Amino acid sequence: MKYILVEVSWMCIRYDASLLLAYKAAIKKMEPNKAIVKVARKLLNRIRFVLKNKEPYRINQGL
Repeated sequence: MKYILVEVSWMCIRYDASLLLAYKAAIKKMEPNKAIVKVARKLLNRIRFVLKNKEPYRINQGL
């Protein structure tokens, strides 16, 4: 499951501007592979919010 979440995070930073900004901020402090794990954690929190509140996920497309 962890592997899948990390792979999905690589895809999400292409489409979600806020996740991309979080990734760019994280790679200034750490290696890209560790930064994507941080993004995966953010994504997991969003998934949890969507499931808990039964609201659709909205992608932030604007940069």
